[in-house]
Amino acid sequence: MSQSNKSTRLWPGILFILLMVYHVVNSQQEINTTSKVAVNDSLLLETAETYVHSEDPNRGKSFHICHDILKRNTTKTNKIVAHRILASYHYYKYATDSALFYANKGVKLIGHQKDSTSLRHLSSLYLMLSHASRDKDLLQDSKKWALKGIEVSKKIGDSIYAGQHIVNLAHIYRIMGDPEKAIELLKASKKYKISLNYYEYIALCYKDMKNFDQSLFYQKKALDKHKKDNNHRSIAITLLNIGAIHLEKFEGDKALPYLNKSIKISKEYNYPLVTLNNMINIGEVFKNKKDFFKAKEYYFEVLTIAKESGYLMQQTYVYQQLKDIAVEEKKFEKALTYTEKKNLIQDSIYRMQKDNEISKLEVEYETLKKAKEITVLKKNQELKTVELQQQQSQKKIIAYAF
Repeated sequence: MSQSNKSTRLWPGILFILLMVYHVVNSQQEINTTSKVAVNDSLLLETAETYVHSEDPNRGKSFHICHDILKRNTTKTNKIVAHRILASYHYYKYATDSALFYANKGVKLIGHQKDSTSLRHLSSLYLMLSHASRDKDLLQDSKKWALKGIEVSKKIGDSIYAGQHIVNLAHIYRIMGDPEKAIELLKASKKYKISLNYYEYIALCYKDMKNFDQSLFYQKKALDKHKKDNNHRSIAITLLNIGAIHLEKFEGDKALPYLNKSIKISKEYNYPLVTLNNMINIGEVFKNKKDFFKAKEYYFEVLTIAKESGYLMQQTYVYQQLKDIAVEEKKFEKALTYTEKKNLIQDSIYRMQKDNEISKLEVEYETLKKAKEITVLKKNQELKTVELQQQQSQKKIIAYAF
């Protein structure tokens, strides 16, 4: 065989080897590029994390950073962190539905991963899901996420998150009507050495137990702490809670200065849920003074904002107050309308809370359904029912917690 024929037969093999070397080098370059992008994204997410908890205009930058990262071919961990930050961003803007959306997506991304980093992210997402569910008055869901968070935190030995989940669970028990259990959990949380609104939660528990002097003592300690830290959001919330305590003591004139200071701060720094609860309590002050015109002004404004933002608890509470006013004004048809609207929202809450893991909800839902079946009543009977509800209704003043 001639030398030229041998060379011709060798060329395909040489070309194949050269192509293989090219693809290996190119793949390595792509890996290096992807790795550099991932590292850069991780640094950007650290920056976004600092922005999301701030009270300055930089908070909006965290939103854009996270969305830009999600558009790129970044790592799964970076995607999880981006969803967690976006959940926090929307939660601090009181867009609870969006917070729930991103937190749930983050949980799905983690899936069945069991490494400590993934579980730490999962614990954080559970805390967010619990807070957002609580703010929408989905208390059984909130409790479920808190318990899951405690389990995960203890599994990885994260005492900080474990303490935060226990404090959060205490607040849920308080809202559900068990302040004694809440105080027990709060005292247990002190071993984790976290100062997560301890004074506020203890104060709210004493308020529910009608120990108003002790409650005011702890709220004022909290207020001093927040003023020292220059924490505007916490100052607004604590002022709201002090006003709510005076309101529950039927001291409307003492309540108003605290509520007005709180609402001024909450509007200046854009804390809409704090603003809503202030407006509800100010409405209550005027309702107690029999100034129904002024009270309704506040209540109707609350309804407008609460409907736009999806805050169900505030809507049910306001409809109850409007029903009470309508009864006092002898406008019984309006009273019935407000009662029906309140019941429809409560139905929505129960449907959203429906979960196979919580059998208690089945009982509550079935009880509500049976109650709604008894609707074939004459007008006089309906009016008597409304008046009876008015006599039996217990006063409920909303105090907003952290």
